[in-house]
Amino acid sequence: MHLQRIKYRDIEKIPKLQINKSFKQEFLGSIPAPFIGRFGYPKVNIGILSPQINDKDTNYDSPKGWNKNNTTIGEIATLRYGLVNSRLKWNIKDMNSSERFLSICKEAGMASKPIEAEVALKKIPTLNFKQEKEIIPWGPASEIKTASITSNVKVDSRIERVVSDTDLKAAPAIASLYQKGFEEQALTKLISVGNVGLGRNRRLVPTRWSITAVDDTIGKNLIAEIKTFQQGDYKAYFGGGWGNYYLLLFFPEIWSYELFETYLDRQVNPWSQKGYMYSTDYESFEGRKNYAEETAGGYY
Repeated sequence: MHLQRIKYRDIEKIPKLQINKSFKQEFLGSIPAPFIGRFGYPKVNIGILSPQINDKDTNYDSPKGWNKNNTTIGEIATLRYGLVNSRLKWNIKDMNSSERFLSICKEAGMASKPIEAEVALKKIPTLNFKQEKEIIPWGPASEIKTASITSNVKVDSRIERVVSDTDLKAAPAIASLYQKGFEEQALTKLISVGNVGLGRNRRLVPTRWSITAVDDTIGKNLIAEIKTFQQGDYKAYFGGGWGNYYLLLFFPEIWSYELFETYLDRQVNPWSQKGYMYSTDYESFEGRKNYAEETAGGYY
């Protein structure tokens, strides 16, 4: 589940939003998540997202946790815009474990709790609000100078087994961990830093793409199970959260799926001239062979 799109001019009007705009060049902080960029692929920015305080108990990276605690958009934005993206340019195919910063990214991607690290940046980071459409936003970015982990990294033994198994393909690894109760966000981090899959095939994956990869992998497994169920009755469900609203319609037929997506605010819908336009993608019982171009990651 992703955050409502936030317009630049409206960010500071969000209720309960209290953004710190003063950042340091050197700090001791916790690392809740790595982040792998996609621009310039295959040479992209790889980084660690961290508040500039040692704060391991605050939830910076779990949408399910936010939903459970009824966390508002303003509260989430406050947390996320306080995360500094300490980064450097890296080729996604270079998995050289002797590079210390890459190792930190990989450890952050498998840790069960945020790890502590000392970070020095080449410049003081400056916050410029970004409009992120597909991923949860973060705060300012700056090139890394040095970084070192200052605490023990705690890793769930089930994650450790999957990461150490270089003969296990990524899809069954993700499916297995999901069945064991791991949140999609944790699985996305494993994929993005190249911690799962056949050893010779492991690569860094841009975070945006890894989100879709995890959703698609889990979805295919759930669909295979659903196809074995008996046909139900006509049903409708309505719900929503964080500015997103959902209407789910069920029909007593063999399994198929279609997604319609539209924006209530015409100003953020580039296709809307007169009335509300929509995008849609569909698959039959046999499934899709190509990417859902119109609705993209939201489809999966």
